[in-house]
Order: sequence, then structure tokens, then C-alpha cells
Amino acid sequence: MKLLPEKMRILLGALAFVFVALWLSGAIELYTLLSITVFLVMGLLSLSLAFIWGYGGILCFGQAAFFGLGAYTYAVCAINWGDSTWAVVMAILLPTLFSLLL
Repeated sequence: MKLLPEKMRILLGALAFVFVALWLSGAIELYTLLSITVFLVMGLLSLSLAFIWGYGGILCFGQAAFFGLGAYTYAVCAINWGDSTWAVVMAILLPTLFSLLL
């Protein structure tokens, strides 16, 4: 028996995620928040590789290459520009443009 329709569950899940993210940003220390962020990003990378390798049977290092290119781009831009806002944009844009070129 379904209590809520599918779209309502997705909306409530998204709202809960936003609430927890906003609450965590003010409730815990900066080091802990950064550690949680790193763990979530690495978990997303490992899940994408596990999905391709497990279900597709393809050992693909493309995710790791684009992840590394984005991470390197972010680090270089954040060090040189000082602000991380444009560094995040560049870390998304450069691997995307490289994949289009490839």
C-alpha cells in the first residue's frame, strides 16, 4: 500500500535533503563538514565506477580521468583566483568541454 504518490515522495526527499544540508552547515564544525563533503563526492565516484563495472562488465577509468581533471582544475583555479565560486564552475566546465572535444 502506497501512502504517498511517487512525485510527492521525491519532493519530500529533496526537501529533507535541503533541510539537513542547511542544518548541518550551521550545526557542525567546518572540518567535519568538509570531511562529509569529501566522503560524499568520493562515494559518488565509486558508485559510478561500480555501476559501470558491475552491471556493464566494463572496467572504465573514464570517470576517474574526468574526476581528476575536474579536481585538478578546481585546485589550480582556487589557488590562483582565491575564490572557490568560479573554481567550481571551471571544474565542471573544463571536463565537460574536454569530453565534447574527445
